[in-house]
Amino acid sequence: MGLDLRMSLSLFLNIYISSLIFLIVFHVIFFGPWYPGLVSRMAEEKSDMLIIIQDCASVRRRLNNKK
Repeated sequence: MGLDLRMSLSLFLNIYISSLIFLIVFHVIFFGPWYPGLVSRMAEEKSDMLIIIQDCASVRRRLNNKK
């Protein structure tokens, strides 16, 4: 009886942890690009965070070209 209970607990923990990992991966893949505004089909303009990142990249490119 103790072995069956331990195996059931192990199976439950295995399913629980794997479902948590799946949810985290799902959120990173599908909702991650929405936060910085990389996927903005609904919005007509770019998000502020994406504009800041692009501006920083262009400033860095200009500084590297001056050297």
